[in-house]
Amino acid sequence: MSERVSCWVGGEDAEAFADAYTSGLANLYDERTNASGAILLCRAENKLPSTKALSKRIEIANHSGFDSRLLGYQDYKGTEELRLAVAAYANRHIARKGTMIDPGDLMVSAGCGVVLENILFALCESGDKALVPAPFYGQFRRDLGMRAGVGVVPVHGALSGVLRVEDLEAAWEENCKVLLLTNPHNPCGFVYGERELKQVLEWAARRDLHVISDEIYACSVYKDGHDVFVSLLDLVSGLPSEWAANKCHTVFGFSKDFGASGLRIGCVHSRNAALSSAWNALGYSCAVSSHTQHVFAQILRDEEFVDGFLASTKEDLRRTADLLTSELAGVGIRWAGDPTAGLFLFIDLSHLLAEPTFSAEKQLWAKLARDGVVLNTGSSCGCETPGYFRLTFASMPGGSSCLREAVRRIAAIGREG
Repeated sequence: MSERVSCWVGGEDAEAFADAYTSGLANLYDERTNASGAILLCRAENKLPSTKALSKRIEIANHSGFDSRLLGYQDYKGTEELRLAVAAYANRHIARKGTMIDPGDLMVSAGCGVVLENILFALCESGDKALVPAPFYGQFRRDLGMRAGVGVVPVHGALSGVLRVEDLEAAWEENCKVLLLTNPHNPCGFVYGERELKQVLEWAARRDLHVISDEIYACSVYKDGHDVFVSLLDLVSGLPSEWAANKCHTVFGFSKDFGASGLRIGCVHSRNAALSSAWNALGYSCAVSSHTQHVFAQILRDEEFVDGFLASTKEDLRRTADLLTSELAGVGIRWAGDPTAGLFLFIDLSHLLAEPTFSAEKQLWAKLARDGVVLNTGSSCGCETPGYFRLTFASMPGGSSCLREAVRRIAAIGREG
């Protein structure tokens, strides 16, 4: 195994997580047939009942005819058919302030992870760094570092749900070339306020940074909160035009909002002509299947279906999140921020730690896993405070009974002392 790969695979924590997850898959909780089974609340997938409608719509699309030209190579930025459909979808559901997306500014690859990797590989040199508000999505370190060689500089403060320019300035280093935002936020589930984002973008423009806004949960905002989701797509018009055109990049996809992580469709909107040109090479090894692009373009063009599907999934998420927060509050468990979006809560179990350290957090994670509740540790998300865990509430088919049982098991550990 090469050194450049071996440092990204394995490790004690990764192996423990893989073992817990794999054994859990073979022993999943079921209220009637396996009440002592494992409850896996660690993978950000939407498996709530409303997402089943997509499978039925795909079946219809699959029987609508097939163009034999799709058997050949296509544009590595994505087929024209799909990019037209994605642009229309983004205009209706993500850019909500009249911004019109040009399909020519879209690039499509096999998932948002590789989209981020390609952007960083194209725009940065190995050894450059990216400012990332913490806590953050735990796989960002891999997405940025494994091939592009870009390091993550955590900007602490996101637990409060506020992103402050002074925190960014304090964390900034000379070789920071990128500010990577996640909006809606993963793992806390809040959205950034418009005024707050404008101040941050103005600061980034002064520092001449690339700004990447990861908006993979843009259409999973399930209830109103203190702030309203605003896409970077809608904010760039008020920024220095040359900087915004070359250095603002919006990433989104269909893995989360559509419960379709297996289809591997990730998108980036960027007006950077050099990046678009580079994608002809970057996209070669990570293109989406032409058949998948054709099928999904048909689905996106069915506006009646998309509108109804997203409304149903948001209601499912709201109902499930409300149930979970009620159960957690009932046993005295708190969570970070004002969650209104996404598939998870960032819960505070610091009161269950033997001591306020990350070593104790790891021990608590192992104890939870032994009791059949598998979460993501806060330390894996770059959290600076021990005792937080990401709990994904949409990933288990068991629904409400599954979440109630998970909370019961967590609370039982607290009673054990």
